[in-house]
Amino acid sequence: MSTNKSTPQPEKGTYLLSPGAGVKVTFTPSPNAYLEVNGSKVASISVGTVGSSTGAAEQFTMHNLGKYAEANIVVEYGDAKKPSKAYCHMDFFLSGSTSSWSRDNNGLPNNCDTVIPASSTPESNGNDFINIPVVAPTGGVPSGVPSKHQFLNKDMVFMVDQAGSNLLFRGNSPLAPAKVANGPQPIDFDTLHAYMEDRYDTQTGTTGKFPKKGDYVLVDVCLLSPNSEAGSITQEVESFLDAKGKPGTMADLADRAFFPTAPQTVSGSSGILGQMCNWVIQPDASRGSTDDAYDQKSSKLLYDYMNTANDKPYVYYIHCASGHDRTGIVASTYLMRQYSSFGLSEAFIYGTTIAKLPAGIGGGKDQLQPDCNDISTGKEDPNRSRCLLIATVYNETVQNIYNTLNNLTGSSAKSLSTQALAKDPANVYDNYPWQTS
Repeated sequence: MSTNKSTPQPEKGTYLLSPGAGVKVTFTPSPNAYLEVNGSKVASISVGTVGSSTGAAEQFTMHNLGKYAEANIVVEYGDAKKPSKAYCHMDFFLSGSTSSWSRDNNGLPNNCDTVIPASSTPESNGNDFINIPVVAPTGGVPSGVPSKHQFLNKDMVFMVDQAGSNLLFRGNSPLAPAKVANGPQPIDFDTLHAYMEDRYDTQTGTTGKFPKKGDYVLVDVCLLSPNSEAGSITQEVESFLDAKGKPGTMADLADRAFFPTAPQTVSGSSGILGQMCNWVIQPDASRGSTDDAYDQKSSKLLYDYMNTANDKPYVYYIHCASGHDRTGIVASTYLMRQYSSFGLSEAFIYGTTIAKLPAGIGGGKDQLQPDCNDISTGKEDPNRSRCLLIATVYNETVQNIYNTLNNLTGSSAKSLSTQALAKDPANVYDNYPWQTS
């Protein structure tokens, strides 16, 4: 006897997006969701008019194809000819036709409060939808973390390797801090250049050898997830311009594509040439899993890029949000390819080693292992420290990739040494987003 299983249907909820007078709102869901308006599937919706004396409203249904979905919201207001912009995002945890809307403030204080003052449930508004009002932000930067997304932190920028004229740096989000509440956060290219130059001089013991602006190509290798960090990715890709001066979109980054397709001068910089790509790094404890294979391919791509000669040096900047866990996976697995003499633990230690951090960053001295070995000399370097990966699944991903690369299975498979895992990283998470006071 056979059993017929019905095809799982996406969860959904109905909402009313209602910007106030003079406000335009563009609402774009993450790739694991889509919108339905008047029975038609749409990629995004724009509601309202900047400068109008009246408000507007648009009812839509949010279809969630995964466990949750995120929406990126751009609010335009003020001068109709040159409007100001504010940004926020929200998560939709959908669990059926009566699903509720949940604002995401995890790690992002004041993310939506200045533009979405409140929401109403169907029970309170007497309809079958949840109302989402949107207003122009008021006041200055709110208390707490003023930026919606993490922003560039000099203490997290570190040179991982040099291959020929190409350089590999790691760090955290390269975005600039917001100047006003929920304001734009484009990439701060000139500051990133200065931080990389400073690290290069410090780590190589030279001065004036780091390439000048315009003499190298900066490649922003963003390791964020479009399904949960679409807002940050959007801020990054909009900082890059195509040959016609048009900023990029998330769609331009699909399937690891580079935007722009050929290096162009980036927006708001002093002549820096650049490109961007998006690798969705996901740790997975199951060897050979889809996520595991994807992460392994990412390290192979980085290895190939670093060992390709170009007419200009290429400077690769790999980063996740905090420059810690996913960045550590990519750095560690790149190094085990680049240096075949490295064992699993050596690659892991070097891949989780950065410039020494001030006391109190990342959980304090208990999270830092001082005086790590220099990758080139093999001797202890007082300017380097360890930031261990936050969860066992990250460690297991690095182990999986190492064992797969070396065809090690069963009793031959290697595990990270006690030395590599020294120091308890349990409270690192509580100290995000790792900004100095």
